[in-house]
Amino acid sequence: SDLFTDASQPVRSAAVVPVAHGNSLLGLLAIGSFDADHYRSGMGTMFLTYLADVLGRALPRVLQPAD
Repeated sequence: SDLFTDASQPVRSAAVVPVAHGNSLLGLLAIGSFDADHYRSGMGTMFLTYLADVLGRALPRVLQPAD
């Protein structure tokens, strides 16, 4: 996958959630596994969605240019 080009082995499964602030997409939170069965459709994403929400709130402050 193009998301994990620097991985030491091929990433065979992944969980991906958007990171947004308001209506602005800031990026993606992508976590991969070498195990093809590690991440499956139908698995809960509550924790990853929470992490993406925290990142969406924190990143604008971190990325804001210094005065």
